[in-house]
Amino acid sequence: MYDVIDSISFDTMKKSNRSDVSIEFLRAQNPSGLPPARLELKIGAPVICLRNLFPRERLCNRTRIIITKLREYSIEVKIISGQFHGKDRIIPRITLTVDMGEGTWKHSRKQFLMRLYFAITINKAQGQSLQKIDIDLRQPVFTHGQFYVAFSRVIDVANLDVLLPYRGSGMVENIVYPEVLLR
Repeated sequence: MYDVIDSISFDTMKKSNRSDVSIEFLRAQNPSGLPPARLELKIGAPVICLRNLFPRERLCNRTRIIITKLREYSIEVKIISGQFHGKDRIIPRITLTVDMGEGTWKHSRKQFLMRLYFAITINKAQGQSLQKIDIDLRQPVFTHGQFYVAFSRVIDVANLDVLLPYRGSGMVENIVYPEVLLR
């Protein structure tokens, strides 16, 4: 077992007449549908699953997971969202192939099907436009303006997910300090 690994993908090209393409070129490609060529992973890192690996075990696309053990050919993770929250799973390296160059060649990559999953504070998100936003409102936001900033940062509202309190009415408290507004 390791504490940290630098997982480099195994890339190959199929159905091509070109033999001059280097491994560096293939690893520099970041086509949609393939995981990153290089993953720097460590125990405790939050990652997101990129494919439906084990649907019955709820290890699906966009499942948030935390790395608990690192091995050379597999990674043990703990699911941190959904019905199977807290369950351990093992993720192997898997080979995926995508068509490149309008079907002229195929790119195969063997890698762990995950990507690091980052979070930023509402204050740091101000002034940015983000493709996807998940907002955790299980605890009330600190001030009145932060609530609106958090919801206004996403480019497309279809890519906005909100985690609401489990118990209660599902309403979120909007914190306003009237004594500050009167001055």
